[in-house]
Amino acid sequence: MVNLTSTEEENTEFLKTLWDKYKYLAISTVFVVIFTIVGIERSSSNKSIFNQETSELYSDFVQSLDSVDIDSTQKGNDFMSSYPDSVYSRLIALQLAKLHYEKGDKDEATDKLNWIIENTNNGFRQKYDPIEVTAKYRLALLFLDQEKFKESLDLLETIEDKTASIYELIGDCYVYLEANDNARINYLKAMEASPSESVKSIIKMKLSDIN
Repeated sequence: MVNLTSTEEENTEFLKTLWDKYKYLAISTVFVVIFTIVGIERSSSNKSIFNQETSELYSDFVQSLDSVDIDSTQKGNDFMSSYPDSVYSRLIALQLAKLHYEKGDKDEATDKLNWIIENTNNGFRQKYDPIEVTAKYRLALLFLDQEKFKESLDLLETIEDKTASIYELIGDCYVYLEANDNARINYLKAMEASPSESVKSIIKMKLSDIN
């Protein structure tokens, strides 16, 4: 270290010795810091450009839904293939599932909903993912439509934060499975969770049917 009682020449010589010994390490450290800063800025810039690009492409897809001259299904599939990790891909898959169902293609609708569930990374996303929950709910409805009552029930039970509509659908599954006691429990949970009086009235009718 520098001796505070030494002469200026001695301190200068000491510092020169330190520089000669560690100058390459110091230079390397400076370059590492510079490249790190540049890398972070470039990464942020690229991410911003990527987000803008995917946002514009998603807007194009939404607009194509109202056009008879554009194959929105193909447009959506192309986006999903190019950007499988984008949240927009899962939103597009939801819309494509709806289109396929309206056309009577339940298998394709099922595939799109399953794709959303399989491509939801629970390790990085929040506990309640509204896109995933919506996909599971719609897929459960599809299973009910195909009389796959157990599959529908099992899928709904994987949803951790259940809403009134989910409890109600679980109750419906139990009714179809002739497990009225479990159906009653879930209908009551649905009534407790729902703020809508009209929904509660519907559930009360379902309860009266199994009593």
